[in-house]
Amino acid sequence: MLGRDQRTVHRTLVLLVALAVVFVAGCLAPDAADPTGRAPVGRLEAVFADGDGIRVRGWAADPDLAAPVVVTMSSEQRSRTFVADVVRDDVGRRGFDARFPGLAPGLRQICVWVDNVGPGREGRLLGCREVTVGPVQPTGVLEVVAPGGVGRISVGGWAYEHDRPGPAEVAVTVDGRFADRRPTTVARPDVAAFLGRPPEVGFAVDLPATPGPRRVCVVVVNSGYGTDSSLGCREVVVAGPPQDRRPVGRVTSVVPVDGGVVLSGLGSDPDGPLVAARVRVVGGATVDLPVAAGAFSATIPLAVGPARFCVELVDVPGPPGAASGDRTLPCSTAVVAASGSVSVGTSGSPSSTAPVGPPSTSPLAGIDRDAGVSAVLRDGSVLWLFGDSSAVDANGSLRYFVNNTAAWAAPGALTVTRDGASAGRPVPFATPVDGFPACPADAPRPGMWPMSAVVRSDGPLDRVVVLTANVCLGASLRIVPAGVSVVTWDYDPTRPPVDVPVTGTVVEQLLFAPGEPLWGTSAVLGADGVVHAYACGFPPDGGTIDQYGPCRVARVPVDSVADRTAWEFWAGGTDWSSDQTAAVALDLPDGPDGTSPPMPGFSVKEDPVHGVVVMAYSPWPGFTNRVQVRVAPEATGPWSAPVEVHLPGCADSVSGTLVLCYAGTAQPSFSRPGLLGLGYYDQRIRVDAAGGQYVTIEVPFSVVVVP
Repeated sequence: MLGRDQRTVHRTLVLLVALAVVFVAGCLAPDAADPTGRAPVGRLEAVFADGDGIRVRGWAADPDLAAPVVVTMSSEQRSRTFVADVVRDDVGRRGFDARFPGLAPGLRQICVWVDNVGPGREGRLLGCREVTVGPVQPTGVLEVVAPGGVGRISVGGWAYEHDRPGPAEVAVTVDGRFADRRPTTVARPDVAAFLGRPPEVGFAVDLPATPGPRRVCVVVVNSGYGTDSSLGCREVVVAGPPQDRRPVGRVTSVVPVDGGVVLSGLGSDPDGPLVAARVRVVGGATVDLPVAAGAFSATIPLAVGPARFCVELVDVPGPPGAASGDRTLPCSTAVVAASGSVSVGTSGSPSSTAPVGPPSTSPLAGIDRDAGVSAVLRDGSVLWLFGDSSAVDANGSLRYFVNNTAAWAAPGALTVTRDGASAGRPVPFATPVDGFPACPADAPRPGMWPMSAVVRSDGPLDRVVVLTANVCLGASLRIVPAGVSVVTWDYDPTRPPVDVPVTGTVVEQLLFAPGEPLWGTSAVLGADGVVHAYACGFPPDGGTIDQYGPCRVARVPVDSVADRTAWEFWAGGTDWSSDQTAAVALDLPDGPDGTSPPMPGFSVKEDPVHGVVVMAYSPWPGFTNRVQVRVAPEATGPWSAPVEVHLPGCADSVSGTLVLCYAGTAQPSFSRPGLLGLGYYDQRIRVDAAGGQYVTIEVPFSVVVVP
């Protein structure tokens, strides 16, 4: 570690080893029911439904056996055994993670025990739990519902059945009436590679429809266990003559391969089948795309590094006087990596959007909130934290303005917040306590801004640890940084805060002082229980792009986040230092347009779907219609160059004033195979709207680790 002499390093290592020995000895200590201390020991830590079965996790050991022990689980008068040989940081090679399959839907009991192999009592029952096993439903994603030209609709996506090896079937309705039913026959290698299935999981449907607004719904038809699954509904306006006669379509996937990317998409033309398309690589060559049945796919050769490329759909000539011509789709970006790094690609265009907010029946319906920070809880629900919350009356006057609020959203409805209100307004999540720094005269009001949140599960509760920025607020958007604080909130899944205000506890008001970096601007919790927290340099009152950065990373055990002495700062390679001045800059390569440092509101999240750490942010100057995304295999990097996502409706002019979006964030709870979840704040959701709202999107996205 930089900044310490060899004796300090030696004492630190001895202390860490001693703590590890005490922990393991405590885990393996005999209990009162076994005075010999020779009976098996262990713990059943998690039991939950998993498809048509139950999954159990925990650890087990026998003092008389050096090798991993055999564990038995039983349900429905059946049993199976497995070996507890999963390596864990806390108990070594004693962990287990096993599944009991083939259970009928309903309430089922499962028991887990370890037989004794030596002296002592007969064995140890680790526990019995009851779990509701649900039916195995088919699944998929509705990616495209778009006008297909005059009197037609283009529908596309992917679907599969867990318990059926062949193609799934999808049924399409328009305005509640049956329109089409067909198997998945379109090759989607990006999705199939993740699912471990044959590539034919995609579907592309071109439907006739009456011109005007239409509602299109898609269902995966179940043929095995379970019931049909809805992939959702979309609103679309079907064109009628005379209308725009140019082709329409979208890029559905950009998958990095050796020497380039495989680009796939869908398109249609109102004047006949789409027969030609091409890709123009910015600063490079133009590649023709073969088109068959409205789908196109080809390998686009790219050099190592970042690249932008744009698909052009070639127009089919239409009637005289109609709008015609080739159409350029939103440009895609990719980073082709060298060996030992990560390649990434995106279409650059979201496939769906969803606002985050309370239902229309809530007293806070229509609330305007920005800077969404999410924390995924053990049951799949989400705690949302917001920066500023406000609402205006019909006459345009401000009804309320509340700094830092929080709300809970249930599993399966992560964008529907169940807010609690007091006197018709939201309640602050955290309120400054003793120790808040003195504020200057031109910014006298103390406030707190949630920057990042991590979740630690312990026993029956989840503890959410929130790193917040202390701020002093003044008039005309005057904001003065005033250090970093730590706030916690405990979640009991048996008592979710439905329509109840969510308030945290300030456990450290001044973890880092004013003038120090804002450590914790973003944070990610690893499987080892260590939080990696990030900070990037920025000018206090805005500035030019060259004044942002560099970015650095620190680490701290999750249970010690509020203890300043427990923090260490990355000094490069495998070195960490207790001296934050020894922290080195992260290597953040330039994008296709040059330098692109993260803005102050950037976020870093672990995305389990894609197996990487994701960094997302609104690029300079912060107010924009784009989000940039970088990925890395681990918290310290190496980080990729950024790829870019274009945000729909984020460059509107209202009464001559340009309104944009900001606070782009990673939202992995919305990620799915082939899709990346992101979020951002839209200043004006409609031209005629009084305010904005926080929005989540899904964008086609692929990651490939280059060996």
